[in-house]
Amino acid sequence: MGRPEYPGNDPGTSTVIFSMPGTTISGNARFYNVIIADGADITNHSGNTMKIANTITRQGSGKWYADLYDATIEYNGGNQTIVTTDMNPYYHKLVLSGSGTKTLPAAVMSLHGDLVLQGSVTATAADPLTINGNLVIEAGTTFSTGNFNHIINGNIDNSGNLITAPGYNITLNGMATQAILGDSISIFDNLVLSSNNGAGIYSDVSINNTLTLDNGILVVGPATLGINGAISKTSGKLDVSGVSSLNFSGTSAIT
Repeated sequence: MGRPEYPGNDPGTSTVIFSMPGTTISGNARFYNVIIADGADITNHSGNTMKIANTITRQGSGKWYADLYDATIEYNGGNQTIVTTDMNPYYHKLVLSGSGTKTLPAAVMSLHGDLVLQGSVTATAADPLTINGNLVIEAGTTFSTGNFNHIINGNIDNSGNLITAPGYNITLNGMATQAILGDSISIFDNLVLSSNNGAGIYSDVSINNTLTLDNGILVVGPATLGINGAISKTSGKLDVSGVSSLNFSGTSAIT
């Protein structure tokens, strides 16, 4: 059982070793170092928030089931390495907080829920990501997409710094209407709307290469959409109103 987080509870620089199979972590639990020993396994229970200030390590056949329930895993220290778990998706809700660089896994990574950046962290994708919840980039943080295509099925809430690589796609493909919002301009190289449920733009967006409208309606709300390249459409539509601003500065055609 994980240790509850009481006011003032500080794990210091301790190491907690889980050595038994069938261990569950519930409530709010704070750790510095975690070791899952050979033959042991831990499961994050429904509603659990597990904070890791330094490292989590699996030894031998040790297993970590972080997405069996709707748990939140928060890496809240300085420079940290985010590990893969023994679930797919790897995590339900993943929070990267504190400071420093959070190194994401060099593996195709899926999240059941949100990816949230807080504090002053910087994170760079090391493989394609599928985020089935929201991508939240809070003020003071930086998220870089790396040289990969990513799928986001929730909202993009950007109040920090979103860096997208030239030549790669961010695809919106949610089961409900999505939104791009936040206090910062969101700059994409290629933005693809594939969901029949559509999406809305509620903060400034700039697209350096191609906006692709495969399906659904992209509604531009009280914000500016800048197109520096081309618009490509099949079944999708672009919807603007009197509160919308469009800025076309590219030389490519609308196809």
